[in-house]
Parts: sequence; C-alpha cells; structure tokens
Amino acid sequence: MKPPYRQYLIAIFSLVILLGCGNYESEETTIRFQEAEPRPDIDFQVIVDTYPSNMSRRVNINLPERISEDQLAKLAKYLSSTERQDQNHNRTYILYYVQGESRGTAWATTHFDPDLEVKILGATSQQFDDLTQDAPGVDIDGEVLGQWVANSGVSYRMLLHRAEDSTNYITSIFADGSSGTQEVETSQHARGTKLQSERGRSFDEYFILNSQGRLEFWDESENYYTAEAMD
Repeated sequence: MKPPYRQYLIAIFSLVILLGCGNYESEETTIRFQEAEPRPDIDFQVIVDTYPSNMSRRVNINLPERISEDQLAKLAKYLSSTERQDQNHNRTYILYYVQGESRGTAWATTHFDPDLEVKILGATSQQFDDLTQDAPGVDIDGEVLGQWVANSGVSYRMLLHRAEDSTNYITSIFADGSSGTQEVETSQHARGTKLQSERGRSFDEYFILNSQGRLEFWDESENYYTAEAMD
C-alpha cells in the first residue's frame, strides 16, 4: 500500500497539469481570433482570402449587385477586422466583382494602405441604371438593329445600327456620357453574323451576333466575353 503523502503528491501534480492545459488552450484562442466589426447587412461572397507577403492581405469579393461607396466602406471595415490576429497586417487590398460580369477588371476596390481608400472603377449603380434606360442619350444615325450592355471591365451600352446607305455601325456609350462609333462589315459565320471593324481587324478581334441575340466578343483564339441583349 502506497503511503498517503505519495497519493497526495500525485493528486497535486495531476491538478497542475490540468490547469496548465487549460491556460494553453485559452492562449491559443486569443492568438488565433480577434473580435470583428459588426457585419453589415450586405450580401457578398469571399472568393479569395490570401496573405501573399508578410506585410499584406488580399481579399476578392463577389457581389450580387452594385452597392454605394458608403456600403463599400462598411464592408471593407468589417472584412479588415476579420483578419486573424496572428497575421495583423496593416495593408489589406480588397477587390470587388459584380456577379455575372467579366472578372478581367475589378468593379471596385477598398484598399487599406494603411488608410482606407474607396474607389469605384466601373459604373456606379446610378450610372448603370442610366445606361440601360430606353433612350440612348446620343443621336443614332439610321435604324437600330440591336442593343447590348457590356461589362467587360468597363460598363457601356452598344448599339448596332444601319444608316440609309446600308452601312452598318456600332456606337458605344460609356457611363461618363462619352461615346464612340465605328463602322463594321457584316458576314455570315457558323455561329451567326460576324461584325468586323477596321480597328478590331488590326488586333484580330471581332464580334459575332449569335442566334440567341447575344453579342460575342472574339479574339484569334476564343470567345472571351458575351454581352446580353437589352429587352
């Protein structure tokens, strides 16, 4: 039979081990997490959340629709506060993309470098609404054959129209109110009607108006973007 004092020492030693394990778990929790800002009432999806260097964090966000600058700022502060405390970067770069639009260029950014700077690179919500109104806002020569809204990095409205002399043109109207017109040659293509401008020819680029009424953007190797027809 063991002496009583040995049982007493074993009990004390076991208690010290248990208390030490409890303190360790608490410390780990403190290191790994920090309290976040209140989550704003904004729908979003995190696509990318990486730490490419010791000094920075990069986050890519998918939005179902355009939001205001104030909403972007609130969302940015929330996202910045969700960083793991053991990372603690003072530079966070956040890029926003609108669902269904081209991923080639971000629609907006909110960068902490280290202070917050909000930039909308594409069309604002109001500008986008203006682009899709019935009236194009510029004088169009001849009959309008089709209209599309393109969001391949920059948002703009495209109109295919035919002048009285049967020459076909595409006029592009941008969110800032500026516009440009280029003549296009039409020809038959396996996917629909090919529209070729002189400028596009020099870059091996062209459009195809497909059988569904969508406008496909092509280069020499692929269909890299498709614009939906306006109702």
